[in-house]
Amino acid sequence: VSDDEVRALLDKVNLAHIEKRVETFDSQYGIDWDKMLSPGEQQKIAFARLFYWNPVFAVLDEATSSLDSNTENRFFEICKELNITTITVSHNKSLLQYHDKVLLLDGKGSYTTSDVD
Repeated sequence: VSDDEVRALLDKVNLAHIEKRVETFDSQYGIDWDKMLSPGEQQKIAFARLFYWNPVFAVLDEATSSLDSNTENRFFEICKELNITTITVSHNKSLLQYHDKVLLLDGKGSYTTSDVD
């Protein structure tokens, strides 16, 4: 991945400022990113990776729990633009708007499916 591609991805997920924290993108293996990045920034990095790899589908487990609703909306719109089908695990009902179906697990081994209203 070129530095320009990394910059474009960071810009896409509103993390362009990360570049100022490192000398170069490929020489910072010793950085403890878990301590350097907030939970929201870590989630944005995960979405940058998702957008880079552009898979057919992605399973997202509480992937937006530390993001504001505008960022969440933007990321799901990008997924739609890239034709990434998302399977989302979340307790956040606002995410229903980005999906067509709901799979509800009852915790006892049974489940139900329904259309999103």
